[in-house]
Parts: sequence; structure tokens; C-alpha cells
Amino acid sequence: MGKKKGKKALKEKIPPTPPEWTVNRSISARNLSTEDLAAVIFGCTHYTIKECLSRMLFGLPAAHFPYVRKVYPGMALFLFNYSDRKMHGVFEAASTGQLNINTLAWTGDDSEKSPFPAQVRIQIRTRYQPLVEDQYKPILADNYFQEKHFWNELDPSQTKKMLNLFMAQGVMKISSLPCWTDKRSNASGESTSSCHVGNSSAGAEIACPTWPTAELVSPWTAPSWGKGPEEPVIKSEQQSFCSDASVLKQQITSVMLERESSSMVDFSNIEPPPEPEDATEMYEEQTISDWEKSSLIEEINEELESEDGGEIASFMTAEDLVDGSVLESDGLLDQSSDFHNIVAKLIQVIEELKASGWERDQRISSLEQDLMVSRAEIQHLKDQHGRMESCTLAQVEQAEENVSLSNSQCSNHQESLLLVGGFDGSSWLAAIDSYLPSQDLMEPLCSMTFKRTSASSLNFNGEIYILGGTNGTSWYDTVESYNLACEKWTNWPSLNKKKGNLAGVSINGKIFVVGGGNRAECFSEVELLDPNIGSWIPVRSMLHKRFAPAAAGINGILYVTGGYDGNQYLKSTEIFDPRECSWRRLQSMSTRRGCHSVVVLHEQLYAIGGYDGCQMVQSVEVLEPRTGSWRIVEPMAESRGYAGAVAVGGKIYVIGGVTNNEADEVLSTVECYEDQRWVVTDLKAVGKRCHFSAVAL
Repeated sequence: MGKKKGKKALKEKIPPTPPEWTVNRSISARNLSTEDLAAVIFGCTHYTIKECLSRMLFGLPAAHFPYVRKVYPGMALFLFNYSDRKMHGVFEAASTGQLNINTLAWTGDDSEKSPFPAQVRIQIRTRYQPLVEDQYKPILADNYFQEKHFWNELDPSQTKKMLNLFMAQGVMKISSLPCWTDKRSNASGESTSSCHVGNSSAGAEIACPTWPTAELVSPWTAPSWGKGPEEPVIKSEQQSFCSDASVLKQQITSVMLERESSSMVDFSNIEPPPEPEDATEMYEEQTISDWEKSSLIEEINEELESEDGGEIASFMTAEDLVDGSVLESDGLLDQSSDFHNIVAKLIQVIEELKASGWERDQRISSLEQDLMVSRAEIQHLKDQHGRMESCTLAQVEQAEENVSLSNSQCSNHQESLLLVGGFDGSSWLAAIDSYLPSQDLMEPLCSMTFKRTSASSLNFNGEIYILGGTNGTSWYDTVESYNLACEKWTNWPSLNKKKGNLAGVSINGKIFVVGGGNRAECFSEVELLDPNIGSWIPVRSMLHKRFAPAAAGINGILYVTGGYDGNQYLKSTEIFDPRECSWRRLQSMSTRRGCHSVVVLHEQLYAIGGYDGCQMVQSVEVLEPRTGSWRIVEPMAESRGYAGAVAVGGKIYVIGGVTNNEADEVLSTVECYEDQRWVVTDLKAVGKRCHFSAVAL
């Protein structure tokens, strides 16, 4: 368990863009919705794992409470040990996620409150052998935001894979669990033990309270979330075991009664018959414990003592029963030749009892594993069913009317534009909306196959192409287009690499994709798509790597500005002439920019806003293609980056984006550039939005 250092709490959730190696920002969670959150990983160290299991309580620092509070009873939980980086499981929540269920957990005498207040009570489903990092890391690959750090939230797919991986490990054999003690509980007879709370700021040795191990869930107890077909099986095995024990007692009683009338024989040199080979192999690790044998012998002796008036008391011990030898405590030794055969039969009965117990345990374990998988699938189906029920027939009809109205408006208004995907301050979007600035009217048009942000979009031959991007955790290489007239989606060949924050431009009947990057690197590569050929073709790379550049086409020439090269934000400009298939430099801008916008108005290129490596900027520069020089014009009213900008009706509209403040606020304002000056409009229909694409129709 450890605290994660970060900046002040954000007023709104902002997606991790640009990556943390481009801007200093803290990433603490995946921010999965309640429907998408299927499991949570809690943390511990060698010093705190005993207390976690003894208390049946997991905890995390308070910063993790936004997703811990989404934990519900029955949710699968895992325990990660920071000391050896092993993953333990499988546990499940016995309560909802709460703050300070136990304010004294993981504290010492000098601390009043728990350092890990985001807590949940737990119980053990089945304790499997722990996983090493090489086993679970491929499943959590999308959760790793640093080499040794990952997000603790798991979606349904990851949860199912983790459960299957634990099942393949095999059940852990646990003889007993440690008891945790607390100096403050001495009045009740509890002892004291010290531990170190993992990753605590003080790292001090502290005392923790004892919690009885009797409260722990037995490894063979069925999970509390439901009863399955294992109950009749367990009952049948218990009846069988008791029946076999009764037969064993009767046989031993018969032997001892016969002993009084039989002659004495010395069996000291006679070895018992060997155990069956298959039973030996089957029970290399499965044995009857000493207390079980002692209990069985004690019960038999008591019954015989009551029947024989105490003359044959305590005639046999656990060692005698297993080894096939009989105690000679009274100097009496049965000399009957049948006695040795009966002892051999007793040994065989014990082995059969052991075999039936092992088979019972195997069946129970198999049923528990099947139930866990089935439960995860059932929960997923319930979630889907709930979402479907929430969408009423009236809402469906209204959505169809809105789409129809949107299509009608797009055909009647040449000044309409499309807003594709993005982030609204609380969630990633899959929506494509039609927006008419002149009437401040926005209507939903359709939805993409999945949520996208930081993608590139463009209008080409009457279709809206959407390239690459991310959903906040994974990067895409997919390309799809939407035909506005036919209302039909088309899938195109994937890009050569998964990436986002790229730039896409259509020139001379072809689509060019430049730059971009992912969590690991920035790219200088350029790809070309000819829809007639239907494949992506690599062309000459740019002179610089550029993450989050901005690009546009003027008179068949491709212009690319700014971006991040992995070390710094750029102010350089490059142009590409498809006829020469080569790149050359132009005059640089006066300001370094990334995640900015470029718009073509009256055959001039406007570079608007962006991030200069320290802050969002409000400056605007204009490139005159004929002279190849930049000039500064009036700045915007607000600093912003990751905004959507488009030129329609002889005006430039800049919509939304992210501005400079402590919370990196998502903007809902719209600014308009007309007659060489900027005006903050009162347009409200779009609302808060950033990391999206704005496309003119």
C-alpha cells in the first residue's frame, strides 16, 4: 500500500494528454465508470499483508477513494505486494467501499487515524498461489503508466483473464493464518506484534491489533455471493466419510473383542502390506492431519472403554493406526493370524477415506472455479441488460428524430460543422454532433464504433474520416469513415502504427497522415491513403518528430506546424510538395506550439493557441504562403489548447479546449474571428468539450 504523490485535486477530470513525458501531470486512476469497473487491486507489503488478511480489511490512500467507493459486495479483489511485486487472490468485497471503516487500521501508538482510509471489508473466495509480475503484466499492460506503476482498476475483460490465470495456478495450501496483535488490546488478553506499513511516509515500526483467525473464510467455503451445485456434493461426501468412520470403529471394536480370546503372536518383525502405488502418487501432498487421527482414535477408545469396563482403554494411538503396529502397553499381544490381515484392512480403509476426501476437495475446487467465472459473466450480462432497460422506447424514438433533423439541417445549411469525439470534463465521447453556429443549434448525428479522443478527422469526398486516437488508456490504429448521404459506416485499412494526436489532411484526392505519438514515443512518419487502392503507403518522413502538430493543405501543398519532438515543443514549419516528394523548412513561428489548431481562411494559414511547454497560450499567427513568412495578429481573449477550430462563412470559430488554471479547466466558450478581431460569443449549445476534431461540411 502506498501513497501516490500528485498535484492539487482537479475540479474536473481531465484525460492524460499530452502524455506525462510531455507535460507534468499526475495520473492516479483510469476513471472507469461504475458499469465498466469489474475489479480493484489493493496494495500491501511484507509488513502489512498479515494485518490485511487478519482484519479481513483492505485499504488505500484517500486519493484512491473516487474508485474505491464504487466497490460493491461480491466484486472481485486482488492484493498486490509491493515488496516482492506478487499478486495475491482471489478475494471479494464483503462491503461497499467506504472511508475509515476502521480508523485504527495500520497505525501505531503515535498515530490517531489510518493512513489508508479508502477501505473495504473482504472475504476469501479461494486462495490461489500468487502470481509473479511476468504472469499478470500482459493482462494489465494497458494499466501501466510507468515501468513499475499501474492503475488499480480492472475492466470485465481484464478481470476474467486474471481469474482464469489464478485458477491455472492451483489452490494454495494454507495450514493457518497469522494473528495480528495490538498493544491497546492487552486488556482483552491479546498480545502485541509490530509491523511496517508499506510506503508510509514515516516508515516507522508500529503495533497493530489482533483479529481472530476464526473469522477468516475457509478455503473450502463456497463464496457468499451464491449457492451452487456443490452443496449436495459436499453433503454426500460428508455422509460417506461419516459412514466409513463408523465402519472403521466397528471393525476395530470387533478386533479388540476377539483379542481377549486369541493367542498372543509377536508381530514385531512383520511389515504391513505396502500402500497402493496410485494412492501414494495421488496423496503426495494430501494427508490426514495429526489432530484428525488423534480425534478418531480418541473417539474409538472412549467407546471401547465404556463397552469393556475400562480394561481395554486407549489401546491404539494414531501412529499405531498409520504404521500398522499395535501398542503392547499391557504386555498382551494377539497371536491370531487374522489380526494382521484386519490391520491391513484398516490401513486400506484409511487410504480409501483419504482418497474420497481428496476427490471431494477436487470437485469442490472445480465447482468454485466454475462459479467464479459464471458469476463474472452473469454480472456482465446484468449490466448490459440494465443499460438496455434504461433506454426507453420514447428515448429511442426521440434519438431517431434528432438524427433525422440533424441530417436535414446539414443538407440545408452550408455553414454547419461536425464535432467528433473528445472529452466533456467527465467522460470520453463516441458522439459525432452537427453544430450550426449561426443558430447555436447542436444535434446528435451518429456515434463512432468506440469512444475516441485526440484523433484526427477530415471531410473527404462527402465522407468524414476518423483516424487513430485513444480512449484514455489504449491507442488506436483504426480508420473508419461515415457517409453523410447514405448514413453508412465504412472500415478502412489500419494505420501502420497505433497513435494519437496526429494530423490528417486531404490533398489531390489522397489523405496524408503526419506525426503523432503514443505513450512511448513521438513519430516523424508520414502515411498516404489512396481510397482507390485501399492501403496505406509510407512516404518521406518529416524533418522533425512531431507529437500533437497541426497541419493543413493550401493549393496542393501540405503545411505542418509545431508539435513536440520528445524533448521540447517546436515552432518550426515544414511543407511537403507531393510532386517533388520532399520536405523543406519555412520561417518558424514566433511561439512554440503543440496541441494547437490551424485554419485556412482566404488562402492564409492561421496558427491558433496551443501549449508552449509551460502554459497554454492565446496568441495567433498568420502565414502568407506566397512569401513564406509569419506575422502576429490580435490574440484570443482566453488561452486555450486542445480546442476545435474551423472556418465557415468567412469566419473562424474556436470552440472549447483546455485553459490555464490550477484545475486545467475544460472550456465551454466559443470565440469568433471576423474583420481582424476576436469576439467572445454567447453560444452555449456545445458546452464543455476538448480533445475533439471540428470539421467543416
